[in-house]
Amino acid sequence: MNANELIFDAFHQQGDMNVRERFGIQVQRSFSFSEPVVLGSVPMPAINCSSACIAIGLGTKIPARTTSSSGIVMPTYALFLSGMYNSVVDMPRSPAIPIQIAIDGPIELSTQYLYNVSISKLTYSAVITLPMDQITNGITVNMMNNAVVTNGTIFINKSFNQDLYKIIVGNLTSNQIPVQFTSQLVNVADPVSK
Repeated sequence: MNANELIFDAFHQQGDMNVRERFGIQVQRSFSFSEPVVLGSVPMPAINCSSACIAIGLGTKIPARTTSSSGIVMPTYALFLSGMYNSVVDMPRSPAIPIQIAIDGPIELSTQYLYNVSISKLTYSAVITLPMDQITNGITVNMMNNAVVTNGTIFINKSFNQDLYKIIVGNLTSNQIPVQFTSQLVNVADPVSK
């Protein structure tokens, strides 16, 4: 995953209007899903939000390239997942097929909205999980079994298996990714009067 922005997306009442404010920072961080990663801290004023979510900007508008150790120039994806697919229907007869999902970006990975969030003198941590069943929600076994296999691999990207790609991108940006907020009081020293 290649993150470039961390955003706190908040809606709050201002008079008779529900106003949207986005507080964010730029980050340049590539990471894998093997361990938790801290992307950064978003400074914010005290605010009472009717709803809020966390968003992570992935990828850039200009496709980035990296050079492998063998000198091959390869695209840097906003999100890249790889694994093996084995059809439940054909399991006894066929071996697992490699699968690669490559999201070019830019996209904004958005979490579930939390409601009635109050921010003041607290440090908040947001833990975002990326469950694979939610990423592939809406993709049936039949759709996977009919996916085009190229050179022995199921590629899902803008060029190959575009119907599956659109479902995955829709799931990533649908504000359905779980988030858990925890908070702790910031130690604010009171001025000492003399």
